[in-house]
Amino acid sequence: MERKFIKGMDLSTMLEMERCGARYFDGGREMDILSIMKNYDVDTIRLRIWNDPRSENGEPYGAGSNDVAETIAIGQCMISPRNL
Repeated sequence: MERKFIKGMDLSTMLEMERCGARYFDGGREMDILSIMKNYDVDTIRLRIWNDPRSENGEPYGAGSNDVAETIAIGQCMISPRNL
């Protein structure tokens, strides 16, 4: 019987990290994080969504500021090519 393992990652902060200037490397070569994950057979992605991700002033709390629009934007990156 063949055993299959799930390879998953949480990408809830992906766009926030990119807005902060995050860069990703594999073997010393800069690459898009989604390309790196595909190369390593990642097949499951978790996206968290927060009920109230901003302060009363509208400022995001950070590392957890995913509202519906942000979560949809991240999800769309998973199903269509990105232009980075």
